[in-house]
Amino acid sequence: MILSMLLIGATVILNSCKKGEDDPFITLHSRKARLTGEWKLTEMSLAITNRQDNGSSTVSGTMSYDGTNITSVSG
Repeated sequence: MILSMLLIGATVILNSCKKGEDDPFITLHSRKARLTGEWKLTEMSLAITNRQDNGSSTVSGTMSYDGTNITSVSG
């Protein structure tokens, strides 16, 4: 009985330490240590809209990167 309560308690405590959706159940490394390293940008998408306060002018555009080419479109 006591052993089962300890197991349940440990499971609840360890599970509550999980901060993000993709974090592992248990790890010996901190979150910062797991995210540190060399990163390579393979894909990107960006949409920008800029409006003036009076609403008289609106500038918008998109930019994308497919791993090789950057495409920018103003509209």
